[in-house]
Amino acid sequence: MDITLKEVQRLQAEFDEIYREHDIQTDKVRHITRELGKLLGKLSSYCEHHELGARHEQHVLAKEIIPDLLLYSTQLSNLIGTDLGQCYFRRIEELKG
Repeated sequence: MDITLKEVQRLQAEFDEIYREHDIQTDKVRHITRELGKLLGKLSSYCEHHELGARHEQHVLAKEIIPDLLLYSTQLSNLIGTDLGQCYFRRIEELKG
């Protein structure tokens, strides 16, 4: 499925309107912060298993970690009213040096 970042932002806004109950901006940021902490734990577990030579299923990356990173960045973009695609493009340009 091909989808633009603008469509991702629109879908996320619709989802958040229905399923998220946080009214205050700081509550939303706090919620995202906690979720990112849990996500970093999953990523750390993945790395640890890999480094120890244990078999850790890669589908966790595709099923949970990667989409959740997009989900939280989209929520933050919507929260401050900025265009996710433009944020991404500006950051890539900055990283090019």
